[in-house]
Order: sequence, then C-alpha cells, then structure tokens
Amino acid sequence: MIIPSTQKAAVVEAVLRDVNRLRALPAAAAQAIRMLSNPAVDAQRLGRVLQSDQVITSQILRQANSAYYGGQTACTTVAEGIVRLGFQQLRSVLYTVATGGVLTARLNGYHRKDGELYRHSYIVAMTTRRLAVMLRFPNPDEAYAAGLLHDIGKLILDRHVQPRAAAMAAEAEQGRSVIEIEERHLGTDHATIGGLMAERWAYPAVLVDAIGCHHAPTLARQPRLAALVHLSNMLVLQSGFGLTPLGIPPLHPETPRLLCIVDEQVTQIAYALRPEIEVANRQFDEGMKTNPGRPKIPLLQSRLA
Repeated sequence: MIIPSTQKAAVVEAVLRDVNRLRALPAAAAQAIRMLSNPAVDAQRLGRVLQSDQVITSQILRQANSAYYGGQTACTTVAEGIVRLGFQQLRSVLYTVATGGVLTARLNGYHRKDGELYRHSYIVAMTTRRLAVMLRFPNPDEAYAAGLLHDIGKLILDRHVQPRAAAMAAEAEQGRSVIEIEERHLGTDHATIGGLMAERWAYPAVLVDAIGCHHAPTLARQPRLAALVHLSNMLVLQSGFGLTPLGIPPLHPETPRLLCIVDEQVTQIAYALRPEIEVANRQFDEGMKTNPGRPKIPLLQSRLA
C-alpha cells in the first residue's frame, strides 16, 4: 500500500500545529523542575513555589506521610514533605502529577480502553526504575520519569491513527514495526512527536532525548536511558499491559550492549521482572479505585522502588 506523500505532509502539518498549541505545564511544576536543576536549591524555596498548587501539595504530603516514608511525626508543610522525600523522588512526583491528567485520555486509535495508556505508562515507569536499579543506572528516578512519559506522543497522533487503524493493524500482522507503520501512514511516529511535546513542556534534555528515541536507543545522546525504557516497554507489552493493534515492537539488537549485558540476560531479566510488573498493575488498580471520578495517582514507592 502506497500512501500519497501529500496526505502524509498534511498529517505532519496538523500534528505540529497540535504540538505548538499544547498547554504549558502547571506553572508551579514547571518552575520547580527548573529549580531542581540548580544544585544550590533548597527545600524551603521549593516549598514556597509548590504550595501554590493544591494538587501537587496534596500528592507530596500523601507520599511523604505514607508508610514507606512515614516518620514518627506527620509532615504538615510542603517543605517538610520535600525534605522527607528528597529531590530525586520529588522529581518523580512532579512528573506524575503534571502528566497524570493527560495520560488518562481515551485513545480510540491506539488503546480502546479508558485509562489504558495511563496504566501502561505507569507500569513501564515502575519497571524502568526497577531495571535501572538492577543494572546500576545512576539515576533510577530519572528512569522512572522517562518510562512514564515515553508514549505521550500517542496523545496527539491518536486522532490521525483512528481513520487508518484497520490498514495499520493489517500491516502489523505482516510483521512491520509500529514506528515503520506510523511513518508510512502518517509521515511521523509517536516517539518523535513525544520528544517534541516534552521539549514544548520544557522538560530536561535528557528526558526529551529518551522519549524521542525509546524505539531507537542508538540514536539517543544518552543511549543507556533510552535503552532502559525500550526494554521495559517491550517487557510490559509482552505481559499484556498496553497492547495495541500495532503489536509489540521488536527488541532493538543493540539493547543488550547499551545496557552492558549479554543477550542471555534479557531472558533472565524478563523472568525476574514479571512479578514486579504484576505488582505495579495491582497498585495502579488500587490507586484508580480510590476515587473513580478523579483517579488518584498511585504511590510511587513499592517493591519496585
């Protein structure tokens, strides 16, 4: 099937318009993320910025006063919660709060179940963090954020996928990869668009890079982070969470080398992470049941932390 180039150009133009129209991150979250790049930042200054956002305040205090972090006394201010969580965990909270609302959207072209993108993204985030710990990646919370955000490009591409879904699914059955199929039909792919979205939201360059290259980690400036997301994404899909008509992407052949492991270890890792993936899925369900009208973001700490 040959897709006219003019048709693909029109899709790309519409997609780029959608990216440029994206609403910015909540002001408090965006400012705090920028502040966290400064080694001299302190919890009091961060607390003053974040306390203006009710949702972020609630999530920080909920995390800090959970059984995992809880001390003898309860945290009552954002600054106290930040001290208890630490800056790395604070980053994870901010990314989760900032993206949780959009990730709950229903995608009729990719995922046909409400909340399935959010479920998949959350489980990939938790799995990527655990994999980072297993493989001694220096920043597991950065890995969590990259895993959580890896598929955000689907939010914009979905309406363009919907009218082409049957033809795209047929090509997946012929063995073509999801990225190849998207490029053939749309002129772009969800990883590239996700990277542009992350850039529009002023996320750190390392996350923009990992999102944009999570299907092609050798193209990333920091390929190990992209490879962590790539492998975690594949393992979660193989476990049945987030499957779409476009199938499961193949493992990039350079992934073991980028992760400093041998091919045989991929199977061992898959076996070791299967129970952890199931735990993350149950956590997600528990968090969503807490308040069905407005899904509560699951607590980040667990066996995967």
